[in-house]
Amino acid sequence: SIGGWLGLVGFLGLLAILTTPLLCSKQLPHLFDILKNHGMTYACIDKTRLTFKYFEKLVSSKGKTHIWRFWMLVIGLGLGAHALSGGLIWYIARIEGVHITWLQGIFAATMAALIEGILIIIPGGLGVTEGGLVGVLSSFAIPWRKTIVITLVYRLATLPLSMIIALLFLASTYRTKTSRTTHLRQA
Repeated sequence: SIGGWLGLVGFLGLLAILTTPLLCSKQLPHLFDILKNHGMTYACIDKTRLTFKYFEKLVSSKGKTHIWRFWMLVIGLGLGAHALSGGLIWYIARIEGVHITWLQGIFAATMAALIEGILIIIPGGLGVTEGGLVGVLSSFAIPWRKTIVITLVYRLATLPLSMIIALLFLASTYRTKTSRTTHLRQA
């Protein structure tokens, strides 16, 4: 089916996006230098270039074994997150009486995340992710009302979860920083 092929294309696209920085970390900063020399002076290019330089330092300092372990971790986490998101969309669609495949759910979740990632200036991807998900689900010939319900339930489930994960990350970072400061004061 077309949904299965779209899911496979989405998977391969995600794999390429996650693999490129790992395999080409030395070449990518030079590409951004070329773009900058040709008049593209956007702040996002500078930030991305700097990120790739830091990544290249990390990769070159850890050795080949660490690179592949890191790659497997990143790919595993990415695939796991998108599989869970796709499964959630599939489950919500089933509850609504819409029959899509699990791969269509993964494709819809991945495309919504990519659209959100492209337009990173919107906090939490509010409106952008929903619009992308509605568009993708509509392409599967799902009725408009069902598409809206699936999208809203999906976002009501995932947005608070990502906020909780972000708060836990910030709390652990803050706690580590505080304990390090306390340790330095005691010494």
